[in-house]
This record gives sequence, structure tokens and C-alpha cells, in this order.
Amino acid sequence: MTTAITMTSTTPMTTAITMTSTTTRTSTTTMPSTTVTASTTTMASTTPMTTAITMTSTTPMTTAITMTSTTTRTSTTTMPSTTVTASTTTMASTTPMTTAITMTSTT
Repeated sequence: MTTAITMTSTTPMTTAITMTSTTTRTSTTTMPSTTVTASTTTMASTTPMTTAITMTSTTPMTTAITMTSTTTRTSTTTMPSTTVTASTTTMASTTPMTTAITMTSTT
């Protein structure tokens, strides 16, 4: 996940926030002793973001930003005409977050 935040501050304060999110997933499926004639895997991922921003303005400005991110994944595998004696699925998901904050303050 990459998050870019741009803020401008006057008195009163006006806040503009721009966010972009990228999630990288890797999935490995091991099925020994398996005969597969057709395999279809469907994966859906949602990443709702909840952002709480608390600002205390002095001169200079002090800003505290708290972010929480929850990712929910569903995976469905359909293998018609398949005989599976053992199936192991390993999934790894990385969500690195980078936050860039630019602030200008006028009073």
C-alpha cells in the first residue's frame, strides 16, 4: 500500500487527502498425486481503509496521523474432473505502506 497525503492549512483548517493503494499477493498451490484436467481459481480482495486524523496546530504545526487497514480475501478453486489426494495452498500478502506528507501553514 502506498499512501500520499497532501495537506494545506489555514485558520480555519482545510485538509485535502489523496490516497492510492496497491496490494501484492502471491499464491502457491501444491497438489501431490493429483490429476487435473481443468483448474480455475477466482480470488477477490477488498481493502477498506479507516483513517483517523488528529491535528493540533501550533506554530509550527504538529500533526498526528493514525491509519488502520483491514484486508479480506476470498479464494474459490474449481477443478472439474479432478482427483485430489492431498492439497496444500500457501498464500502470502504484503502491504507495505509509504506515507508522504506535505504541509503548508498560513495564519
